[in-house]
Amino acid sequence: MKAIYPGSFDPITTGHVDIIKRAAKLCDELVVLVLKNSKKGTVFSIDERVILAKIAVGDVKNILVQRHDGLTAELAKEYGADAIIRGVRNMTDFDMESNIAAVNSKLAKNIETILLIAKPELKHISSSAVKELANYDADLSEYVPDEIREEVINELRHGR
Repeated sequence: MKAIYPGSFDPITTGHVDIIKRAAKLCDELVVLVLKNSKKGTVFSIDERVILAKIAVGDVKNILVQRHDGLTAELAKEYGADAIIRGVRNMTDFDMESNIAAVNSKLAKNIETILLIAKPELKHISSSAVKELANYDADLSEYVPDEIREEVINELRHGR
């Protein structure tokens, strides 16, 4: 089975990494697609987000991290994916993701959406929370993977 896990990952968090590692156990190949999100302004460039993601999940063998732009269902077909993986932290995420899954199923009838529920200890983690906490010099150790934390903190707190 081949799956994709799309997201903006601005920045990639410990919650994202947990979903990626759990999804990788379910499939032969997982393609993590770092996407441009037309609704979100990003702090990190798409190339920086790809590099950070590669570092954060570099220890998992069946993962490929790629940058891409386009509709998730179309990208899933392009990559020959059997499934689209999405993470869900709460009911708001579930409502949004179930609507997106319905649209994707219309665009790509043979591709399933798999929703992975965030572990209870990670439900509060989001890229938005990381950015907000960084503004107040809060401890990000539980929010950002160790391998990339210093770079993320430097960018969020000081910019270039």
